Amino acid sequence: MHESIALLDAAIARDANFADAYQLKAIQLEQLGLSYASDPADLADKLAQAEAAARRAITLAPKLGPAFAALGSIEADRFNFPSALRNMRQALALSPEEPSVVSPASIFMQYFGDARKALELADRSILLDPLRAASHARRAEVLFAMRDFEQ
Repeated sequence: MHESIALLDAAIARDANFADAYQLKAIQLEQLGLSYASDPADLADKLAQAEAAARRAITLAPKLGPAFAALGSIEADRFNFPSALRNMRQALALSPEEPSVVSPASIFMQYFGDARKALELADRSILLDPLRAASHARRAEVLFAMRDFEQ
């Protein structure tokens, strides 16, 4: 993860207006914090850096749905679920056919939104990327949460 963040920093150094690089950096920083934080303060710092990167991406490209999805995920990590839901909905409104939006939105909607919407998003994720095993696993998780064991 450190190497991917370094590569994203290099891309940003070449083009400080590269919104996609900031959005991807936000995701990497979030995952770094969630997976490898040494203590709660380290996690809070990584999430703050991730939020700053996501917000920079949104400033540069206000219609970049994946940046709103990243921000929503970060807010969910902080247990700020109303903000997370707003950002996920904004991400879906801006990028309804983007796998990097649809998949995390289905996860979030499963628990904090509408379970039927989560299933619809999981199905859409499969249509967008039918060879991605995680898309099929996501659908199974939603069905399990809905207690629909027949499917």
